This record gives sequence, structure tokens and C-alpha cells, in this order.
Amino acid sequence: MRRIDEESVWAADAATRPDTWDTVDTGNNRIVFAPHSPDPILFGIRGNSEEAVRRAFSIIRSEPVERHIVYRTNQNTDMHLIRAKIHEVRDDRSYILSGIVSKPPKTIPGGHIIYELAENGESLECAAFEPTKGFRRIIRELREGDEVTVFGSVKDRTLNLEKIKIDRLNMHVLRNPICCGKRMKSMGKGQGLRCEKCGSTKKERVIETIPRNISTGFYEVPPCARRHLSKPLIRFQ
Repeated sequence: MRRIDEESVWAADAATRPDTWDTVDTGNNRIVFAPHSPDPILFGIRGNSEEAVRRAFSIIRSEPVERHIVYRTNQNTDMHLIRAKIHEVRDDRSYILSGIVSKPPKTIPGGHIIYELAENGESLECAAFEPTKGFRRIIRELREGDEVTVFGSVKDRTLNLEKIKIDRLNMHVLRNPICCGKRMKSMGKGQGLRCEKCGSTKKERVIETIPRNISTGFYEVPPCARRHLSKPLIRFQ
């Protein structure tokens, strides 16, 4: 079993963030910069500069290290993403897509959350899989009519969400009006609505403003679920 002092890892992260990132996952209280399987690599530190990486390395206490090296890589750059339209999407590629939520989120076996994104008559399923943990709470809050931009890879016509930008929230919903403290009921197709208590009738439903539990802006999967190429929000600052 590899030996890395966890307390020193958290200290290194605190001392060098935001110049280093994805060393720990604060939301899930775990270290994410070291392999969990037998591996010749003890750990890897990602950072904006050699100085930041070396400073973090100097703080971390571990078993003896035979050698270390600093690489310049394309990790955490979003270089894998292609900005495209939904009708251009192909499997086994990664995209930035914009559209409107056309079918609300649903939970499927395994704890995965699926919703449908549409643009100009074309649609694509988007998924927040169980390993994305708390990120799924954001996806559950989406409603039909929300305008979003999604980032992720496509397989079997489903986009695996890496990030999402909520561009505009749909704050309105069409509902039966309230009468005598309850929603009026439909009398049948094309026959309007009626209050079950007093018998009053109305022809049409009404538009109501609804509260939302999310705001516009960027949201991302936690570090424990992040792909190596995916750019974390900390690098957008």
C-alpha cells in the first residue's frame, strides 16, 4: 500500500490553490491526485506553473520518491471539446452544445440523471452519471424551457456532462388557476376549467411565476469525477 500523509496533502492544497487544483475534492472529502490501483506513479500535481507545482510537492509528506519530473501538458484545457450544433454530433467525440431543455430530468436505475436538450428540431440526451455525486442535484433542478450550454463527450447519442452553463432559467409555468383555495379542474378537451367547490368556470390556464432553487452560471462535476482534459472552473478565473 502506498504511503501519502493526507494531512500534508490538504495543507499543500490550501497553500497553493488556485495555482494548483484537483489535488483534493473538498465536496467529497477525499484526495484525488493519487492512483488507487497498483501503479508506478505515486501522485501527480496539476498547476499553472512549475513554481506552484514544486511548492505543493515540497509540502507533501510521503514514502520515499525515486524520481520526479515536471511536464507541460494539455490536461485541464478543454482541448478535446468542439463547439457544434446538435445535428452535427457524432459518437465518441466531445462537444460544447447550446440548446433548450425539452424534456425534464428523470432518474434512472443506478442513480443517473437524464434530460433532453433540443435545438432547431434536433435533440440529444444529456446525462449526469452517479459518479458525479452532488453535481446531479443541479441537473435535477432543470426544467423545460431552461436555456443551457453543455460540455462533455458523446456515446450512444448521450452526452456525458462534464460542465453545464445555465444561460437562462424558465421562471414561468402554465397552470390551472386557483379558486376556493384549490386548482380548478379540466372539464375535458376544449371545455375549459371548473372549480369543484363553487362551480365557477374559466376558459384558459394561467401563466405563473415559479421560484427556482438554482441560478444562472457555470456548474461542474467534482474533481473525483473529472476527466483529465476537462477544464475546471477554477481555471476560468
